[in-house]
Amino acid sequence: MTEEITFTPINFSKPDEKASKEYEDVMNAALDFVNTKMLALPNLKEIIGAGNKATMLENHKNHALFINAFIKEFDTKVLPATVAWVFKVYTYRGFKQEYWTIQLSLWQEALRELMSEHGYSQISPIYKWMIANINAAD
Repeated sequence: MTEEITFTPINFSKPDEKASKEYEDVMNAALDFVNTKMLALPNLKEIIGAGNKATMLENHKNHALFINAFIKEFDTKVLPATVAWVFKVYTYRGFKQEYWTIQLSLWQEALRELMSEHGYSQISPIYKWMIANINAAD
């Protein structure tokens, strides 16, 4: 039995080349930021499930690479399909909805700190869309 997840429409534009390059330049630093903050959470085990630290770190690495590719290709069918798959798979593995809210908010925080105002303004709508659609995966 497969449930269809209904997301809100993508209402943002492809980030420009400058923002795309800037994201690529800072994504490893952003990844380190997110991992450091997540690993320091006192309730980490409760929101990701027992034995899932390595899975979480791998997810963060894959997230950075996926967003980098998405920004470049900007196929608006790929983002909802990928997010739906990720939410389902990781929920099955024990990750709670709270994890997604925290993790995506930390990506926003990292990118806000690491990117120029212009770059962040181009990338942040992707994160806002993902955060707004977390509840669709419930």
